[in-house]
Amino acid sequence: MDWFLEDHPEFTEVGKVAIAAALIPLENPDRLFPPGAPTGHWYELLLNKLYSSDGAFNGSPLSIVTFNYDRSLEHYLFRVLETRSGAADRAVDALACLEIVHVHGRLGGLYPLVGDGRPYLPQISSDEIRTAADQIIVIGKASGDTMEFERARALLFEAERIIFLGFGFHPLSVHRLGVFDEPWDDERRARVRVQGTKLGVSPPAWEQIRTEVLKGAAPNRGMTGWAVHDYFTEVDPLNS
Repeated sequence: MDWFLEDHPEFTEVGKVAIAAALIPLENPDRLFPPGAPTGHWYELLLNKLYSSDGAFNGSPLSIVTFNYDRSLEHYLFRVLETRSGAADRAVDALACLEIVHVHGRLGGLYPLVGDGRPYLPQISSDEIRTAADQIIVIGKASGDTMEFERARALLFEAERIIFLGFGFHPLSVHRLGVFDEPWDDERRARVRVQGTKLGVSPPAWEQIRTEVLKGAAPNRGMTGWAVHDYFTEVDPLNS
């Protein structure tokens, strides 16, 4: 839908409303926690790796850049931190140290992380749809100069490690990140580690992505064909 709207900007407003109306009913908290959580749910693995040795959730150097409107990760982290700390305000304070950039917008700010935001619930109404649609970002094909993309590029250019999780490697999406526009040499690959998952990508397709889309940023064996849950279990990318 978002690619269609980029080609047909005359449908932008109705398209954003349609996206919000289709996705809000999927914001079901029961699907994030047992017994309704999916097999291979990796959010808990990520959360536990973000805790420091003294049990505090703060000071993490991690930032997250996502192309999804989805707010499930924020909701999951908030609810678990609220349970572990015993207070919602402590969970809000803890999550303030983790920057999550939605480059295509999101289905509204997440309440209570954002005071005037939407709770993570599937209830749908005209007000809920409008609140979500207003924060969906549709940009032109030749442009990535939104505040969100500018922040994403700043984070990526400062990063010492870039980890792709469940990413599609669409050439235009990668181009908008900026950091992969120029060829990477051995010195740059040694300074910035690029790794992650490429589940379902064939070896020939991956080689084309690696050389033509990522401009050689990822080494030949820098990506795995594992699911994200298995990747976090086997590789521990935040600490290895």
